[in-house]
Amino acid sequence: MTYAARENSSYSGAPIELYLFELGALQWAYTPNDADYVLGGRVYLSDGSIQGDVIQQTMERPREPIEIQVRRDHPIAALYNAQAADGTVYMTVFREHRGEQDFIQLGRWRVLGVEWKEGDDGTQVAMLQCEPLYTSLGAPMLRGRFSYTCRHELFEPKAPSGDGCGVNPGPWTVTATLSGVANLALQSPAFALHPDGWFDNGTLLLNNVRRRRIVSHTGDTIQLMKAFPEVSPGTVVAVRPGCDKLIEGHCLLRYNNVPNHGGFSHMPAQDTFDKAVS
Repeated sequence: MTYAARENSSYSGAPIELYLFELGALQWAYTPNDADYVLGGRVYLSDGSIQGDVIQQTMERPREPIEIQVRRDHPIAALYNAQAADGTVYMTVFREHRGEQDFIQLGRWRVLGVEWKEGDDGTQVAMLQCEPLYTSLGAPMLRGRFSYTCRHELFEPKAPSGDGCGVNPGPWTVTATLSGVANLALQSPAFALHPDGWFDNGTLLLNNVRRRRIVSHTGDTIQLMKAFPEVSPGTVVAVRPGCDKLIEGHCLLRYNNVPNHGGFSHMPAQDTFDKAVS
């Protein structure tokens, strides 16, 4: 039978919802069903902790935000521990009927963040705040800010308009094999090949997808802002230095990228709306 036939049947419907989360090339697939489920060659793991808002099935794309409840230690919730996730997490919800390969996509959302709270049964849960992808793409975005420091993300590709950092990350990326891991502190001989502070405010990448901000660098040790449970001695990572965002600082002296500096170095030091200029 088709999805529509099962859906409209008064007795043969057996609906199942399937949740696919994506972060870059990483994927997590779950179903509130009481057993694992396979669709399109992908295994959706049974997870009874998932409870979602009722998603209305209409002819239009979803336009309302929804909340998805998961257990506090859920892998998706863990992406938001202590700081934002390493990138944009997308959630796609599918619906089908047991035994059929005909299915529909109920919608696609962007996970904005997580709210930690107590569930109805007294246990600690995480509430995933999800925004419809359709409405988020149509929202006006802030294009830039007026500031003394650069507004661009380091190594950000230049836009068609010519705006952006534009520094090629390749020559600045260091491949390192970790020799020691102690919570936020990671060690590698490759770090010691650069002067202290070289990787301050830089980035550590795992498989070019997962990333962490580097707080400080001394000798063969870097300190991360957030722990990285996936790494251990022997793990190969990539690290990149940071930028102080100053036109006469790293932009000039380290990256030689002054023409692309996104700050306003000659802006007045005093806000004339706060205090008149004498």
